[in-house]
Amino acid sequence: THCTVRSSQLVVVGGGVAGIAAATEASRAGVETLLIDENPIDMNMMALDVPLYFGQRILPTVRDRASMLQRVVSSSEGLEEAEEAGVELMLGHYVWGAFRNSKNVRELSGSMVGVADDERTWCIGYERLIVASGARDMGMAFGGWEKVGTMGANGAWSLMGRYQALTAQRVVILGSGNVG
Repeated sequence: THCTVRSSQLVVVGGGVAGIAAATEASRAGVETLLIDENPIDMNMMALDVPLYFGQRILPTVRDRASMLQRVVSSSEGLEEAEEAGVELMLGHYVWGAFRNSKNVRELSGSMVGVADDERTWCIGYERLIVASGARDMGMAFGGWEKVGTMGANGAWSLMGRYQALTAQRVVILGSGNVG
């Protein structure tokens, strides 16, 4: 691990609604802000985000990292707005830990988050940290829930909106309300 390559006044972990709003407002208030989000995630990790949903063929563009990063920004009004407000976006990166000195640990140069991409791992120092990591779709078990193509609302939204990779020709939605 190569630690503290850089630092930021505020690090926001999570590029969902809450993380984007916090980062945008902080940046507009003059705070140097770095937003870190894992999406689009590594192909090997995608199974955790949308398990079994790629029983259909994965489109070649889903494998193109640069294309996926652009899709994530362009599919999110909030990310574009955050970028315009001066937020530095670090997409496609994973935050694997947050550390600070305490009674038992005094060796750190300051508070920091551990960050990784597909090739390396390092630390980023921070003065303030907001963790807005969101929630993962947890499907309810029912007969056939584990079959390819069966997914929760967040998985479907990710495939349709963020990854533009849902190739289903028929869709059945169970439930109602805003999510349905």
